[in-house]
Amino acid sequence: MHKATLLCIAATLAAAGTASNADAAARTLTRAEQAKVARMTQNHRNFETPRTMKDAERTTVTSARGATSVAVPLELYSQLGVRTDANGKLEVVEVEGTDTAIPAATSGVASE
Repeated sequence: MHKATLLCIAATLAAAGTASNADAAARTLTRAEQAKVARMTQNHRNFETPRTMKDAERTTVTSARGATSVAVPLELYSQLGVRTDANGKLEVVEVEGTDTAIPAATSGVASE
């Protein structure tokens, strides 16, 4: 739960920081800010994407304003694959979430 909170904070700071890159380049970070960035970076490295919805439930975070967020589990990622159709042309196949797997005749790569 704590890791997910810090991950959300890091993402928010990254998005907010994009608008002020020129200002950020003009000043240096204090030691406290550097320590905070180091902690967020380490937490980001330690974060494991949940595999199932049940695993994702433990990443639920509620902000002070009442908004709720959760990490998207791997089982909901789309899968892309390529197969050859009846005419010999390559065909891209996409399978959403927990639908069926890509057919066995397809050589596929999961997107991450």
